[in-house]
Amino acid sequence: MCQDNNNTKSKKGRHLEYSERQSIERWFNREHRKKIEIANLLDRTEKTIRNEIKRGLVKNLTTDLIEICVYSADVAYVKKIHQRKV
Repeated sequence: MCQDNNNTKSKKGRHLEYSERQSIERWFNREHRKKIEIANLLDRTEKTIRNEIKRGLVKNLTTDLIEICVYSADVAYVKKIHQRKV
């Protein structure tokens, strides 16, 4: 089986940078891009993006008092830093 779409060579073993988390936040929350699209744009695996989005999900209230889940780069960054220290 041939893996022509292997996009992990340059980023394997490296943590996401804060600027990448900000890009995920913009693409996921505002532009409503799919996780696979975000992975391709950042040259990361889809699993990495799924884990990152799961780590940074927070619940927000809209003006109509509807609860929505959005990705927060700041929350994800703080959780990841705390996870590294433990």
